[in-house]
Amino acid sequence: MMIGDLIEDTGRLPASEVKRIDAEFANAGLPTLSEMRLRFMRQVKRILKRGSIRNDEDYYLIRNAVEGLAANEQERLWKLLADYESRCAVTK
Repeated sequence: MMIGDLIEDTGRLPASEVKRIDAEFANAGLPTLSEMRLRFMRQVKRILKRGSIRNDEDYYLIRNAVEGLAANEQERLWKLLADYESRCAVTK
């Protein structure tokens, strides 16, 4: 969840700032912000391809992703979130 929050919080940074952060992370031996963004989006794409959210980890990943997208791209993700929430409500 923390990585999702990081991706969301840095989504509107200018490219020059991302480059600076990438360099700092790399110098510290950490994955760069750009690498984390790529991994994050790969996970989102896998969930979209599957067409369903399986667990809370998927849920929070999609929840973070949906808020960073343009309104026209959000609809499918909101539907996945609503479906998961309704399934969870039934089991509780």
